[in-house]
Amino acid sequence: MVEAALARKGTAVLRLNTEDFHSYAFNWGSDSPGLHIDRGIDSIDISQAVGCYFRKPMSPPFHPGLVAPESRSFSALEADAFLGSLYALRGVRWISHPALIETAGSKVGQLATARSLGLSVPRTLVTNDPTKAKDFVRALDADILIKPLRTASIELDLEQVDFFARRLSVSEAMHTSDVIRFAPTLIQEFIPKHSEIRVTIIGGDLFAVEITPLSVDIPVDWTSLKSTFFSYKPFELPEGITSRLHEFLGHYGLSFGAFDFVKTEGGQLIFLENNPNGAWYWLEREIGIPMADSMAQLLLGSGNPIQESRAC
Repeated sequence: MVEAALARKGTAVLRLNTEDFHSYAFNWGSDSPGLHIDRGIDSIDISQAVGCYFRKPMSPPFHPGLVAPESRSFSALEADAFLGSLYALRGVRWISHPALIETAGSKVGQLATARSLGLSVPRTLVTNDPTKAKDFVRALDADILIKPLRTASIELDLEQVDFFARRLSVSEAMHTSDVIRFAPTLIQEFIPKHSEIRVTIIGGDLFAVEITPLSVDIPVDWTSLKSTFFSYKPFELPEGITSRLHEFLGHYGLSFGAFDFVKTEGGQLIFLENNPNGAWYWLEREIGIPMADSMAQLLLGSGNPIQESRAC
């Protein structure tokens, strides 16, 4: 959709699918102005790019012409190292730079930053100390959520195992708390929600959408559910929150963010997290807001982006 929006503006685009890494030709030389990427039908010198959209690339695979395991491993690792070189080139403007995304993805850092900016956050403890966990749960005396700090899924015996937020009663939490000694665990008060608010900031444009479940019989974590389980409508943020969210992104040097809030029955907004590389087109599809055009404008440098000092 972003490619189509850029095409409407008369802008040439080259798309680098990292899972197809070996179908591209790459060339960089010490005497050349930049790195050249050639896909046969089109090519680009990266130094001439106005903007680069980094959208969750896969790690490159091994070259399909290789058979020996050690050769395959070496090929994949070298391809990945080359991509790291691409991200490190001076003067390339990213939306957003992988290093900034990595830093901004920390749940602990996000909650601390949101709290410092005056946003309401759930009472939270991150610990690998069972005693501290039990004390926290006793003090809350209410249901809790446990969440992974980063890992959303792992490969186990050739199958993918997904990790979602899980709700526990006080008794369940007390019974299972000893196992958190194996890894730091995020424990959070459970907040009953009327709806969720997704706020997507693309440069100077802000899109807030209220997402309301059509049934009460849905899991705590909505990630895996289809859009047909919800209704969508534009949402007007309370005064003061917009400037805080822009300040939040400025703290991380970002010009894009996808924020999630809980809206309680009383109308209070509670900050949950920011996805610094989140999906957004599904919201344009649901209610017709012009997000792809905003991303195109940002890539062209006319969307009032925050200067990403570490990206250049």
